[in-house]
This record gives sequence, structure tokens and C-alpha cells, in this order.
Amino acid sequence: MPKGYPSKVERTCLVCGKSFLTIPAAVQRGGGKYCSRACYHKSQAIPLETHFRKGVGQTTENGCVLWAGIKDAKGRGIIYSSTHRRGKRVFSAHRVAWELAKGAIPEGQCVLHTCDNPPCINVEHLFLGTQLENIADTVIEDRSPNRKLTPAEVRSIRRRYAEGGVSQQQLADEYGVNQTTVSMIILRKRYRLVN
Repeated sequence: MPKGYPSKVERTCLVCGKSFLTIPAAVQRGGGKYCSRACYHKSQAIPLETHFRKGVGQTTENGCVLWAGIKDAKGRGIIYSSTHRRGKRVFSAHRVAWELAKGAIPEGQCVLHTCDNPPCINVEHLFLGTQLENIADTVIEDRSPNRKLTPAEVRSIRRRYAEGGVSQQQLADEYGVNQTTVSMIILRKRYRLVN
């Protein structure tokens, strides 16, 4: 190393603002911006709102804004967000929609749908309630996910969908189940033994 050439250069971390020392070669290569790997990974994280905006889908006739991204087994939208180095966190899309539009969800409260459409993220179709209210609403509306279909109903769903002219949501509404259940019936992931 030439005489008078500094062995370390002082820099300021772009994430946390702390001062740190790095080698001049790192700075010349465009590095030396972060004091640690943790700060580097924080700089790479995509904000949750950005993830959410990418998943907003089409609007239905009744005003439901459908989640176009990944859905869970019940048909609700989910968002994977890598906000830290140790892995991904999972968020419910309708809860994120509520928080972005109306602020934090009080502890012990759930975000419920007035439209009874699990992938809907339209804030106008959402309201706060307790888990007990959610369960009671499900029973009153007879939307229990445990509703048993008869073998004849399962065969009818598969046949009618294969013939075309009817959507999975239309079949779900007719048979009192959610769209995810109809999809799983068609794909033979549920009621596999029914031919």
C-alpha cells in the first residue's frame, strides 16, 4: 500500500446513519454503504404497501376488489413480505388493506367481510369485529367451511364446470360453499373418492 494511502475510510451507513470504517477498495467498487449485513438486508426489503399494490386485482359487479395474488386454503389473499433477513412474514391481504386505509387494527379485533367474499380487499366491504362475531356471522349466513356436500352435489359441480358456462364462484354461491372449496372439488383435492 502506498505511503500516505489510508488503510480505512470512514463512511456513514445509508440505513441506520452510524459511522463505520471500511477499506478504500470497497468504496471504489461502489460498496461501503452499509455498516452491517443487517442494514444491507434492510435496504433490500420491499415495503409491505408495494407488495400489496401488486396484488390488487379486478373489481366485480358488486364492488368487490379481488386479490389477484396468492390465496390461502379459505380463499383469502395473503402477502409474503421479506422485511428482515431471517425469512418471510405472512400477512392477510384484507387486513393490510384495512391498515393502509384506516390505520392499525385494535388488539382482539378481526377484519370481517360484509360481502362474504374471502378474496375481497375493498375497504368499503370490510368492518371490525371480534372472533366470536365472525363465527356467529358464519353460522347465521350458513357459510361454515365445514358444510358437507352430498356425492350427487360433488358430481354435479364437476360435471357442470366441465361443461362450461358457469364460474366457480357461481357454483359456490349455489351450493353454499366458498369458491376455494369448488376449486378443490374440481381439482379432486377434496372429495377425491367421489367419482
